[in-house]
Amino acid sequence: MGITSYIFVLAFLPFTLFGWTILNRIDKYSLADAFLILVSLIFIGSYDYRFVLIILGTIYINYIGAKYMDRTRQIKWRKVLMVILILANVGVLLLLKYGNWFHMLIDRKAVLWKLIVPIGISFYTLEQVCFIVDTYRNGEMKYTFREYVLFSVFFPVIVSGPILHHSDFIEQLRDRGCRHVSQEYVREGVISFCLGMGKKVIIASWLGKIADLGFNNIESAKCLTMSLSVFAYTLQLYFDFSGYCDIVEGISSMMGFQLPTNFNSPYKASSIGAFWKRWHMTLTNFLTKYVYIPLGGNRKGRMRQYINIFIVFLVSGLWHGASFTYVLWGMMHGICLIVDKIVGKVWLKIPTFMGRCVTFSAVALMWVPFRAESTKDVYAIYRTMLVGDKEIVNDFGQYTFPIITYLCENYAGIAHEIIINIQNIMTVLIIVILTGSVFWGKNVRELRKGKSRNWMAVICGIILFVAVLQFQEVRTFIYEGF
Repeated sequence: MGITSYIFVLAFLPFTLFGWTILNRIDKYSLADAFLILVSLIFIGSYDYRFVLIILGTIYINYIGAKYMDRTRQIKWRKVLMVILILANVGVLLLLKYGNWFHMLIDRKAVLWKLIVPIGISFYTLEQVCFIVDTYRNGEMKYTFREYVLFSVFFPVIVSGPILHHSDFIEQLRDRGCRHVSQEYVREGVISFCLGMGKKVIIASWLGKIADLGFNNIESAKCLTMSLSVFAYTLQLYFDFSGYCDIVEGISSMMGFQLPTNFNSPYKASSIGAFWKRWHMTLTNFLTKYVYIPLGGNRKGRMRQYINIFIVFLVSGLWHGASFTYVLWGMMHGICLIVDKIVGKVWLKIPTFMGRCVTFSAVALMWVPFRAESTKDVYAIYRTMLVGDKEIVNDFGQYTFPIITYLCENYAGIAHEIIINIQNIMTVLIIVILTGSVFWGKNVRELRKGKSRNWMAVICGIILFVAVLQFQEVRTFIYEGF
């Protein structure tokens, strides 16, 4: 039961919102929490019932471990318990997500283990590590078991984040404002949900088909085709991930929760450093707080700072997936951020638009290993873009308004060649408009603060209607695999 499915939008979500609202309105808070835990577990179990068992098992161990940590006053034993709990959580992640990868590194002919990878395990593990470390540092366990379970299984963020901080979520849970949702929260939630669906289902899905023209045909693709595919994937990833963030922010807002900002118009950044302050912000914050600073941050000299930055992005690459392509992607960003630190003062003097274009181009090129299946494919893609044949497939616009083009060709008698040319022109025009929107347009958080409520309601209704009609053609969210 994915978020972009009929059963989720037409049945699961309305039932969940209705049950949560009614139980809170009659002041049955404990029952409301239990209800939300139950539906969250049902959502997780809809992918695979074993995911529920794994998550509940780690939740129980972490909570009991945190309670013992709370009772133990000796720093030495508290630290030992913290390390054990972190190793247990990270160990589960390493085994399930990276076990076969490590196995193949040791023996390429090895038979793969039959492992299951729970949905969103990377996001969930970081949340648990954060909870464990903070409990050790704060010296006390402040939450009830019910609160901790709800924080851990909260269904909107379990798939692809954002990475919640336990204190932010549970403090909202204890606030009556969360229990009795305002009309403003509901309005903003509906807008975010509808626009997010439009980003994912309508825009990102269409861009994904164009991206596949190059990435799925690496050996035969020409230079211009591959370049167009890389450009399309750069936009696809933007609308896919930002669409997901908007959807889950919308669902949470309708329930009274305000999630941390995870996506803030990153392609408006004019440097790599600024990009990472806007893209996947909760992951950046986690790595800064729990990896970069403990390594020494910038407190031990320039060279040590550069090494720490490189390590952080190496960890980020590995966190995204068990493949050398993700390692390469992390290393590339680490090197670019180090260069950004070195030339930062000089870089600030160039025009903002130029900096934005250069940063966008660099990020687009670095998305190649993020999408490619192997490092060999990465090399082939870069080589094709650099020295490949300058031809382009004639029908790269074949996915643009296919129904209209079918009607024009079969019922209006328009020549096939003319239709192809029109589709190609429309495809380029749409991509240019989308690029302009990510460069200068308002994001959803800004749009939902607008005052034109009636027009926004009509637009959101149309977008959601069109999106629902296309659910059958939608792939999973890109970040769902992490």
